[in-house]
Amino acid sequence: MHEVQGPFLDMAHSPDTEADRKIEEASEAFFELVHAFYRNEMWLESETCLKIENFTNFAYRNLGEYADHRAQRQHMLASERFELGRRITQELQPLRREVIDEFRVIVYPPPWSERP
Repeated sequence: MHEVQGPFLDMAHSPDTEADRKIEEASEAFFELVHAFYRNEMWLESETCLKIENFTNFAYRNLGEYADHRAQRQHMLASERFELGRRITQELQPLRREVIDEFRVIVYPPPWSERP
């Protein structure tokens, strides 16, 4: 998830001359996250899976809106890129922390004597 967050932040703060390249990098990182999620979803709690699916739907819709704007006017304003990046990273940060916590429990389970 960190790999996704960085490109979206870069996209939000990129100058107009680099905007298309940064948005393409963010899209690639997003699809890598989707593929990683599907490979690992069996290890996660069902509630976390639902949250990740909701996030990926949210991000996909927003990236689609960007593509529609791009097709219509061939340019996205820096303020619009910033807002898109802000919304996606705002959704991603708490989800990232939750997934990390779940994987810590999987990788470092409590000793058998401390399990419920």
